[in-house]
Amino acid sequence: MTHSRTALIGAIGDTHIALAVGDVDEMSVTQFALLSSADFASPMEAIARYLKSVPVPPRSVALAVAGEVTGESVAMAARGWHFSAQDIGAVLGTDRVMLVPEMEALVRFVPHVQAADLVIVNTGTPTPDTPVLLINCGNSLGAAASLGPKWTGPIVHGQVDFMDLPGDVHGLKGFDRAADLLTGPGLMAAYHTLRGAKANGSAAAVIKLGLSGDDDIASATLDLVARSLGQFAGELTLAYGAGRVFMAGTVASSLLPHRLEQFMQGFTAKGQAAARMEAIPVAIIKTAADAAMRGAAALFAARPEA
Repeated sequence: MTHSRTALIGAIGDTHIALAVGDVDEMSVTQFALLSSADFASPMEAIARYLKSVPVPPRSVALAVAGEVTGESVAMAARGWHFSAQDIGAVLGTDRVMLVPEMEALVRFVPHVQAADLVIVNTGTPTPDTPVLLINCGNSLGAAASLGPKWTGPIVHGQVDFMDLPGDVHGLKGFDRAADLLTGPGLMAAYHTLRGAKANGSAAAVIKLGLSGDDDIASATLDLVARSLGQFAGELTLAYGAGRVFMAGTVASSLLPHRLEQFMQGFTAKGQAAARMEAIPVAIIKTAADAAMRGAAALFAARPEA
C-alpha cells in the first residue's frame, strides 16, 4: 500500500489566504485558491469553504502563517486571530497538521525557486560558497540568512522590525526603525506624513495610485520606500556577507518591479563597497503566498512521519 504524499498546503496571511492540494514530494500544486482574509472570521472558516470544492480532502495539512507560532498555537495580531493545530485538524478530521512561521516557510522555498518565480532586479555575478539573504517585506518585516553556502549551513531568521533604518528619510520624523517605513503600514504612514493629512485606503491602494502617475505624493512615497528598502537590504547584505539576495512580500513584489532604479540606488550606495554591491544578484519572489505555501510543503515532506 502506497502512503499518500498529498496534503492541504497553504499560507495564512493578514490580507490573503492561499490554499491548494499539494504533492509534497513533487512540489506540485493543484486546486489553488486565493481568498481574502477579511471575508472570514477565522482560518478554519476559510478552509471549510475551500474543502467544499475538493472532491477528496487530504488527510494532512501544512500551513505557513504570518503570525507568532508557539508550539501548536498561532496568534495573528493584525486580524485578532488565535487558533491551534487542533482547530485546523478538526475541520479535516485529522491530527496531521503542521503550522510554521511564514519566514521559515519562505526560507525552505528558496532552494526550489525557478526562473518563472522571479523578477530580476540585478543580474550580477553569482559568487559560489557565500551566504544567501532573504528579506520579506509585507505587513511586517522579516529577514533570513544562511550562515553557510546556499541554505546548507545554519540559518538565522526572524522579525527585523527593531533594526535601525539606515540613512535619512528626508527629514521625516518618527521613521527611525526599519518597520516604521518598510512595511505596508509604514508605507501608508509615510504617505500620510508627506501628504500632511490622513487618507482612507491601504498600502496597495497607495502603490496603485503612485504607479498611475495621478498622485505626485504617492509617487514620491514609492520612490522613498524603494530607495530605503534598497539601503536596508544593502546593509544586511554587507552584515552577512551575502552573495545573493531575494526579496519577498506584498510590498516588495508589488512595488519594486516598478522602482528598480531607486532600489538599486539605495542598495549600491555603500562607498568603497559600491562595486561589490553592483555585482550581487538580486531577485524578487513574485508571489510570497505561493512561495510560503510551497515552503510549508517542503518542510512537511522533510518530517520523518510525513
